[in-house]
Amino acid sequence: MGVFIYTALAACTCILISSLILQRQFPYKKYDVVLSTIMIGTGMVLMLYAAYGVKISIGKNLWYIGVFTVIGIVMGTFINLAIKIGRKKDRYKFHVVGHMIGFLACAIQVITYFYREYQWTFFHVDQFSIFIMVMVSILFVCIAVFLHRIFFMCAAIFPSLYAMIYLSIPLMIVSNSLLIIAALLMTIEYEKKKRVSKRVEYFRGKG
Repeated sequence: MGVFIYTALAACTCILISSLILQRQFPYKKYDVVLSTIMIGTGMVLMLYAAYGVKISIGKNLWYIGVFTVIGIVMGTFINLAIKIGRKKDRYKFHVVGHMIGFLACAIQVITYFYREYQWTFFHVDQFSIFIMVMVSILFVCIAVFLHRIFFMCAAIFPSLYAMIYLSIPLMIVSNSLLIIAALLMTIEYEKKKRVSKRVEYFRGKG
């Protein structure tokens, strides 16, 4: 199972670094979004191939590789979007760090869920309800980050409390702790500095 987790980490790191490089080289293009879309599509094709194109003994592990690849790419994309929005809207650096920590908490929840699912031998209703709660928690974090609503970052803790009944309690505690830290970082107040162009400063200096 460690291979799957390393796959997610590698995918997240690669997509994040690639997106940041593309943003710096082509600041007015959306090549980073195109790259993320292509990579997510590739991961989903791998999942479909594993489900229908090979034997079950091989397909199960291949399917989970595709799942964790998509998880890593999505999380890397979300972190990249949080950085991009933070720069665009001139948000405080501590707020952006809080957004990134919130997405890290989401990644821990999703990885913990699929790690537990990999060990289940049959499907039951509780699995689906846990998945729904994890998705709701991620939705709240997305609302908190993209709309800058601190309440939803705090509210993201409550859906995961139900998931703690079935998933790894230590990992879920770490995830909830990260959500609390993210919410606290988002509450830091700051005074925005007025941006003054160099040209205006030059003429002010000349009197």
